[in-house]
Amino acid sequence: MKEAGITGFDLYEIGEFRQDTTLIPAGPAFMSDESLQLIKFAVKEAEKLDLTVGLSLSSSWNAGGSWVKPKHAGKSLYCSKTEITGNGKGQQVKLPFPEITFSQLVMGTRQSLIPFDEEGKPEYYEEIAILAIPSRSGEKPGKVEPLVITPFFDPETETLNWNVPPGNWEIQRYVCSNSGQQVVLPSPHSIGLTIDHFDAEAVETHLMFFIKSLQSVLGDISKTALKSFYLASYEARGLVWTPTLPKVFKELHGYEIEKYLPLFFDPEIYDAETTAKVDADFKKTLSELMINNLYKKSKEICERYGLKINSEAGGPGYPLYNGPADPLKAQGTIDISREEFWINHSRFYMGKNDIIDILRIVKETAAASHIYEKGVVEMEAFTSFMHWQEGPGDMKPFGDRAFCEGMNRVVFHGFSHNIFHSGYPGYVYTAGTHFNTKRVWWSKAKSFIEYVSRISAVFQKSDFKADVVWYYGDKVPNAARPKNTHFKVGPGCDYGVINTEVLLDRLTVRQGKLVLPNGAEFSLLVLEDEDNFSSSVLKKLSELVNKGALVVGNKPGKIDGVAATGKTKKMIDELWASNAGIPENFFNKKGKILSGTSALELLHAINVPSDFNYADKEQDLIDYIHFGKDSIDIYFIRNTQDNTLTTNVGFRQHNRSPEIWNPVSGEINAVSIFNRNENYISFPISLPPHGSYLIVFRGSSLLPTFSGLSGNDGSLPNFEYTPDGINILEEGNFTLSGQKKTISVDNKISRHLLEGPWDVSFTKGWGGS
Repeated sequence: MKEAGITGFDLYEIGEFRQDTTLIPAGPAFMSDESLQLIKFAVKEAEKLDLTVGLSLSSSWNAGGSWVKPKHAGKSLYCSKTEITGNGKGQQVKLPFPEITFSQLVMGTRQSLIPFDEEGKPEYYEEIAILAIPSRSGEKPGKVEPLVITPFFDPETETLNWNVPPGNWEIQRYVCSNSGQQVVLPSPHSIGLTIDHFDAEAVETHLMFFIKSLQSVLGDISKTALKSFYLASYEARGLVWTPTLPKVFKELHGYEIEKYLPLFFDPEIYDAETTAKVDADFKKTLSELMINNLYKKSKEICERYGLKINSEAGGPGYPLYNGPADPLKAQGTIDISREEFWINHSRFYMGKNDIIDILRIVKETAAASHIYEKGVVEMEAFTSFMHWQEGPGDMKPFGDRAFCEGMNRVVFHGFSHNIFHSGYPGYVYTAGTHFNTKRVWWSKAKSFIEYVSRISAVFQKSDFKADVVWYYGDKVPNAARPKNTHFKVGPGCDYGVINTEVLLDRLTVRQGKLVLPNGAEFSLLVLEDEDNFSSSVLKKLSELVNKGALVVGNKPGKIDGVAATGKTKKMIDELWASNAGIPENFFNKKGKILSGTSALELLHAINVPSDFNYADKEQDLIDYIHFGKDSIDIYFIRNTQDNTLTTNVGFRQHNRSPEIWNPVSGEINAVSIFNRNENYISFPISLPPHGSYLIVFRGSSLLPTFSGLSGNDGSLPNFEYTPDGINILEEGNFTLSGQKKTISVDNKISRHLLEGPWDVSFTKGWGGS
């Protein structure tokens, strides 16, 4: 790793699908004494090589392990039902314990690790509520009003003592117990339960187990190469619960959830509006519980011991998984935001064959890093199921796309550990690019690592720039989605993404621009097309437009989950302009939100041209991202096609001189052919197949050597910029034109035919012959 230019690694203990321990021997149980000695060895070796180490907090993912007790394990909600008939008199009714089943688990052993007592009850459970529901025979949804009768239930005897009103009643007993969810793919001796990700005590118990275990072999962790803990993705299905949820729910939303528990098992018991509101409030409660009790708590604990917390916070990848937390807010809570992107995952192709809409979580992570000022946009990169079929050349286009969405630190997935007799191509995990010393191209990998490192270093030292900021709404789960898929401004334009917290607490207006504390400025704010806004968001939008902000978005029909009426509807009607595009004299007024127009149309109306321009940009032949620092502007551009692209490109810059930084070679060359006008600095460029460049603008009023390049037919030849000017890569007659001089070039290309036999050899021990 050190020799190849990798600066650190995460220790990630994991099993293998259908693992055959005769082929891949099972190692020691994760975090056992033997495992700790191996971790110690790796950390000490990393110290010698000046490499940093991170440690995943489980064997595979869904944080947990064999040390997790049922009290601290993942939980769900269970219900039993009993029919009774009332006559207005007291009755004593024994209520059955709910059946505890584990039907919606994500992988694991598929065998229960939850202990049950002699009566068949789980060792851990907590009573949540007792409800009485009158017979709904012939009733429409929403007409039934459950009664909360929990005070009349004796949990010791499991008996309900209640004066039952006349009629038929269904008594529902709600219990919180374990979900049974295990760590997803543990190594053979490391099976265990997932922790309750929504409970602060469970999280602290889990982290302190790691810290105390590691201290026993490392001593003061802060003085070692171990710098971070990694919380991998949260992937669980089914109904999630935690005992503190009812209390937090009421604190957040002002009403109690107990009487609405039936809708989690029978959504039609209430009318659609009530069901939608309670469901939305429930999900927001889970989000706050996870953010506060998992991510914030983990960060707080890690800080005490000189560690950082790293996580695929809030993920990965709604809608593939249930995404129980607002991902931008979750990622903003931790030290290092990490998500993932895949290559060649054909099961999830959507539209163009390189667009994976639900397994590419780059733009979202970049947005979180920008708005919460984290500085690092870390990606579990190049995950694949191709198994040895790809090399760096195949990976580059996917990496370049990730760079254009904001990635600035690459975490190769993955580097399998191979014991002495593992042979070639060695042991590998089911998913990943197998980026390790067993690859035939490993000796050539350093140049690829240097390539991604150069781009990452430039991005980390500069700030993202865009004209538009998109508010992605207030729903949970949520996702920013890949760049220009769900949301798009237009060709040659980029955008930032914010959530409710940042909209309310950080977004301000200065001289007509929308501004964030990190200095980012945007010309306009675009609202996600949601029919429901919170009252606090509505108030904030009114404040922004009254201070001169430009805001575009459709008018909501609901506020706080309830249809807007009366004063609320009047406020909405007064705040939104007509739905007929941009009204006359609109820019002479303040206090209105526009609808019926697009972000691109509004940018053009305020004379903000596209940030990046070229002919036929609607075809998305060139992707880009824009950064800046002090007086320097930096664009990264990539050719999205597998053929050379030569065209004139324009960048919205003024009084600057362009340079081309080649991240493949590290060369920096001045652009000797360019033009300036009121909107753009333009020049011709040749991009190789899937080629990429950094285009850098510094403050300078120097005139270009030439202003144009053309062949006899007026077309552009393929060429490259060099320290001495340009190198034309085609034969023919070409003209370099400028204000002071014009040069005609009769370009010749000499060719040399290689003749004779070739000697081919194969590296010893790799199986070649």
